[in-house]
Amino acid sequence: FAERAAQDALPGSLVQALPVRAAFAYLTEGGRAVIPRERLDEAADLAIAVSAAYAPADPWPAEVRNLLTYVLIRLERWQDALDQLRLIGPYATSFPWDRVSDDPLGQFLELRDGVRLEVASIIPLHPRSEHGGRA
Repeated sequence: FAERAAQDALPGSLVQALPVRAAFAYLTEGGRAVIPRERLDEAADLAIAVSAAYAPADPWPAEVRNLLTYVLIRLERWQDALDQLRLIGPYATSFPWDRVSDDPLGQFLELRDGVRLEVASIIPLHPRSEHGGRA
């Protein structure tokens, strides 16, 4: 249902992010059916495109961006999650964080710091030139 509704939605409509809501439900509540990782990634990619249609720190897509960030974290898509955290700006919403913690803001801040560490861990500390020295 979510995928079909997203396909029928107008370009730039937040309705296009419905598949990422379904992915969130699957990741948090589980389910009897197994959803392939590829489908979860497609839902996240579609929501990333929807998010990109709005300005950074725009309050209108804030809930979608927070939800998308949670899904990206669960999928261990660290750089994409960091990009969404930057777009969220000051608009951390209680949803979805209140679904996974009694302290939604604390959960958001903890996961934000964790994403930053994950991204930092894949960046080389000292770039090397082709001769073995520093660049």
